[in-house]
Amino acid sequence: MVKPFNNYNTVISIYINEKAIHLTDQMDDPNINSKLVNYDKNPQMLPTLVDAFENGSYASDSETVYSSNLKELFRVFCQFYKIIEAAGGLVFNEENKVLAILRNSVWDMPKGKVEKGESYEDAAIREVEEETGLEHVKLKRFLTKTYHTYFDTRKNRRVLKVSYWYEMKSKSKVLIPQSEEGIELVQWTDLNELKAKKPIYNNIKLILDKWPDYES
Repeated sequence: MVKPFNNYNTVISIYINEKAIHLTDQMDDPNINSKLVNYDKNPQMLPTLVDAFENGSYASDSETVYSSNLKELFRVFCQFYKIIEAAGGLVFNEENKVLAILRNSVWDMPKGKVEKGESYEDAAIREVEEETGLEHVKLKRFLTKTYHTYFDTRKNRRVLKVSYWYEMKSKSKVLIPQSEEGIELVQWTDLNELKAKKPIYNNIKLILDKWPDYES
């Protein structure tokens, strides 16, 4: 099971084909514009909703699912997927620019799978260094988690990737894209410039939009 699940969580936004399913225990959240479905009254709707998002037949860009027990709702949602955990960084240099990568022609930030027995913190530093060529990366604090799904064609299954993100610092000047991971470019850029780049993953924009106001 994914951990840690923090008591302050009131919304978990999961991106499926760049559309969002928001799981929440708040009936009236001003930050969510989509209509609300009550899971407590209609639990059988969840697999149908997930299927529609996964096969691309759902017309709207987002949907909100409410339950008075968010932890249980998230547990049920996870049953539709193989869970893979990853870790990465929102990395700043001495000029307060952020590290951006272009992966498979989409703007992203460095992250990768947590290996067996590895801590989230160690995985985040390792992946940032491997994907970008940076050295002596310093971890500052945990920021947030993001959630997105994809289909693993080799194993014929749906995957929910839960990524743990950390604020990091580096004085290193050398940038080397890890081409075997589909990374075409690594560069330092202003945070607002990265937010404006297209195409960019929605969960990356979510991290940038929240900066620096995190609850952990």
